[in-house]
Amino acid sequence: MNSGIVLLDSGLLGWVIHSKSQKPDVIRCHKWLRTISNNYKVFIPEITDYEVRRELIHQKLGDSLKRLDDLENVRGIGYLPITTEIMSS
Repeated sequence: MNSGIVLLDSGLLGWVIHSKSQKPDVIRCHKWLRTISNNYKVFIPEITDYEVRRELIHQKLGDSLKRLDDLENVRGIGYLPITTEIMSS
């Protein structure tokens, strides 16, 4: 049962898609995401996806780009579209 929402910023999203990293912060981020997704609906704002995607393309990080694409199919994670209303608030 989801009781609220969480929006991922570009820093957290970057850690989520670098799943093979053994850095303590990345490991903690993955654990945190698994924990909160039981109680919250997790959203990725499309503007955040764009920022991270642009950097992955620039750095030629194809594996991370694929993991970003695959997030669309992860249960409990959704995307928030870029709209004038959202960008103005």
